[in-house]
Amino acid sequence: MKSKYAVTLACMLMTCLVLTTSYAGNHPGKKDKLYNMSDKVSKKVLKILNNRGKLNLSDAQIAELKDLKASMKKQGVEDQANIDSVTADIKAKMLEEPMDAVAVNALIDKKYDLEKNRTKSEIKSYLALKNILTDEQEIKLKDLYKKYKKRKK
Repeated sequence: MKSKYAVTLACMLMTCLVLTTSYAGNHPGKKDKLYNMSDKVSKKVLKILNNRGKLNLSDAQIAELKDLKASMKKQGVEDQANIDSVTADIKAKMLEEPMDAVAVNALIDKKYDLEKNRTKSEIKSYLALKNILTDEQEIKLKDLYKKYKKRKK
């Protein structure tokens, strides 16, 4: 009788252990929250454009902001398409018999060069955004952020 309870208890503990360890690595929304510089720039441009009256933006600044956002979006789509294309080429090369390791390594290098260039382009866009606003407008924008955060709490 005692062994029957011991076996039942052991089975229950094993089940709990398996369920908790499998749940520990499951983070469904984590990928969506990864840091993305192009999203940061796009959101900042939107915040600036939404507050253009309070920031006293000139027509030239508004046009520059809209052009920056559009060109950044277009460049991002092109870069992602190139990266996806190279990734498909890598997968195709890996399926060949015999697999050409030199060609696969060259494609991997090409893929990460494209990703590096995309990141540099995003940083360049962020710096261009910083140069569009005047110092007074930057200070006013920071004040607006602070007020928004206080209201949000």
